Amino acid sequence: PSLRKLILGGEEVPQHLIEKWFDHVQIIQTYGPTEAAVSVTVNFVHSKTSPGKIIGRPFGSNRIVVLDDDLEMVPAE
Repeated sequence: PSLRKLILGGEEVPQHLIEKWFDHVQIIQTYGPTEAAVSVTVNFVHSKTSPGKIIGRPFGSNRIVVLDDDLEMVPAE
């Protein structure tokens, strides 16, 4: 009952988990390098129907580049 924030990192969040927890806690989704427990982007989940695969925006002065399967830059949305 005292849990207020659920911070998830590294992988896509399954939709059923967003729906289960959305009304109870603030869901914060983070991403970062696999090799370390470092988060460089953040996405605050604002809706039960938010897709769990959004990587969010960079923290602070970080800059990110997202590449596709051909290692081409993916445009920002």
